[in-house]
Amino acid sequence: MPSSPIEQMDSSEQKDEKKELRRQLLALRETFPQKRRAVLDKELCRRMAAHPFFRDAEILLLYFPTRGEPNLLPLAKLALEQEKQLAFPVCHTNDVTMTFHTVSDLRELIPGHYGIHEPSLSAPQPTARENTLCILPGLAFDQKGYRLGYGKGYYDRFLTHFPGRKVGLLYHAFLSKRLPTEPTDQAVQLMITEKGEFMPNESFS
Repeated sequence: MPSSPIEQMDSSEQKDEKKELRRQLLALRETFPQKRRAVLDKELCRRMAAHPFFRDAEILLLYFPTRGEPNLLPLAKLALEQEKQLAFPVCHTNDVTMTFHTVSDLRELIPGHYGIHEPSLSAPQPTARENTLCILPGLAFDQKGYRLGYGKGYYDRFLTHFPGRKVGLLYHAFLSKRLPTEPTDQAVQLMITEKGEFMPNESFS
């Protein structure tokens, strides 16, 4: 498998460096064969479903996969089977904010902003609690739990007042010792890859 470009980048916070890192990571993600992705996605879902964060959650905040992101929709189906509240984000481009709205069936999701499937704005918004689980998308996560997103800042704004648990599920190749960060970046409490579980500040093997 190709080596990750993450370790080739320094910790500069300049926008052009982040832009180049995003480009390299997207290119790396596209090199993963579909069959390999399916195996990795299944293992990510298995590990997350077995974790207390998922078992204890009454509300699951999930995202619809795009641009080669791991397909975590089996977790959505499992959440519905277990009668958890399931919600997906809606991006508001006018003020660059995001709200989550519940669905009872994945067929309720339709293409929205950026071509990503979203729920209806008229659907209820769940009230997040301490055991609410939010699974975050990201191009990469680092040893401190920080993520590199797509640069819009939707999740960082949302997480500022989010009281629940934040988790990143990703392929192991996209773990980094250090990513360029900004003061507004929000770290996750747990990262899960096909190789195991990692808390912030744990060493990656």
